[in-house]
Amino acid sequence: MKKIVLAAACCIPLCLCGCRRQKSIELNSLDVQNISPDREWAVVTVPYAALRTEADSSSSVSSHARSGDIFLVCGKKYVKAEPAPDDAKKIPQAEYVLWYKCGNGWIAQQLVAVYDTRLKAEAASRKRQ
Repeated sequence: MKKIVLAAACCIPLCLCGCRRQKSIELNSLDVQNISPDREWAVVTVPYAALRTEADSSSSVSSHARSGDIFLVCGKKYVKAEPAPDDAKKIPQAEYVLWYKCGNGWIAQQLVAVYDTRLKAEAASRKRQ
């Protein structure tokens, strides 16, 4: 009889501890921004790049970026590529270049790698540095 009472005395507190309310998960607003599926992040892949005021390689430079810099992609635009005068005969059809609006300028697709989360972009940036 004493063994049963002793076993019950040990088991009851253990059962009551397991029935506690679980803690709520707190998310930082920055965490939500880092994994948001509707945003894209661009990482500069060349040693030095110029951000342009317009989505055109002949427009003026608004700022500069270096390899590994991360930007939030705010917009995209396809622009018809203008061939060089001596290459006009080599390009029979119109080719388009994709430009990304990043912060305070536009950058061509060839100069960046685009990721769907900031965490992936940060990992890629660390590899480039």
